[in-house]
Amino acid sequence: AAAAMTAAAAAASAEAAAPMAAAVPSGPRGSFAVVFDRVAVRSEPSVRAPLVGAHLRGAGVEGEPCDVDGLPWLRLDSGEGWMLMDGKTVGLGQLLAPTPPQENAKLDEQVADEMREKGNQLFREKKYSRAVHAYSDAIDKNPRDARTWANRAAAQTQMLQEFGKGLPPQQIRENPYFKNATSDLQKALEVDPGYAKAFARQGQLLLFVGDRQAALAAYERGLLKDPSNADCLAGRSACRPG
Repeated sequence: AAAAMTAAAAAASAEAAAPMAAAVPSGPRGSFAVVFDRVAVRSEPSVRAPLVGAHLRGAGVEGEPCDVDGLPWLRLDSGEGWMLMDGKTVGLGQLLAPTPPQENAKLDEQVADEMREKGNQLFREKKYSRAVHAYSDAIDKNPRDARTWANRAAAQTQMLQEFGKGLPPQQIRENPYFKNATSDLQKALEVDPGYAKAFARQGQLLLFVGDRQAALAAYERGLLKDPSNADCLAGRSACRPG
C-alpha cells in the first residue's frame, strides 16, 4: 500500500512538473463576451492552473485567442490571466463568444467616457500630466469625441502656463505643449466644426503667447457657432482694447 501511495505521489509530482504546452496564437486580438454563467480566469492556460479570478455571464473581455495543446484559450490583454474559450472537454459548452463589431464600438465608447471623466477629475485636482494620460487613453478608445481632444489641449495649456512663465512668446510657441495643444484643438474642430469650446481654448492658447489679434479671431469664430458661449464672450472682451 505504501509503495502504491509513493507511486501515485510520484506520478502526481511528475504531472505537476511537466512543462506547460506552448501557447500558439490562433486568431487576432479582439473583444469577447462571457456566454456561460461563470468562467474562471487561470494563472496559466490549463484547467489545473490556480484560479485567479472569474467573469460572469455578460461581461466583456479582450485578448488574444491561442491554441494550447488543442484547446482554445484566451490570453487576456489585462494581464489578468487566461480563460478557456470552449468548455466541451470539461463537460461544458461555449464559454466565450466574439463580440459583434457594433458592440465593440459601444464598449469602446463607454470605456472612453470613463477615461475622459477620470481625466476631468485629475484636471480639477490640477494633476495635469496625469490628466493628459487619461485623455490619451480615452482618445485611443474613441477618437471621434471632440470634447476629449479639447480637454487634452486644456491640460497641456495648463502645463504650458506652469512651465512657460517668463519665457518670450516665440520660445513658448516652440514648446511641445503649445504644439500639442494646437494640434489637439485642430483635431477637435475636425471632429466637430461647431464645437465652440475648442475655439475658446484656441483663443486662450493664443492669448498666452500674446497674439491678441489671432485670439480675438478664434473667439469670434466660436461665437458664430454659439453666440452665448461664456468663454468666448469673456475672451473677446479681454482681447478688445479698453
